[in-house]
Amino acid sequence: MNKIIGYILAMLGLLGIVIYTIPEVADFAALPAQLTGTTLLIVSIVLLVVGIFFIKRSGGKRGKQETEVPIYKGKNVVGYRRH
Repeated sequence: MNKIIGYILAMLGLLGIVIYTIPEVADFAALPAQLTGTTLLIVSIVLLVVGIFFIKRSGGKRGKQETEVPIYKGKNVVGYRRH
């Protein structure tokens, strides 16, 4: 769930940076008067960083998988043990 939230926040941050850098998009987007110029850029960068943090933090759920080593009785494999 955190990964989805991270992707949404990162996309909103990227969208804000695009709106800040391309003037034609800024004219098209209906933004509040408080979110113009430097404020928009700062909020966008913060959203992007927080989104990437959520993505990275939730991505490491997979642990290192243990390898299985065969147990031999003579030439025959009789089982496996985790190493």
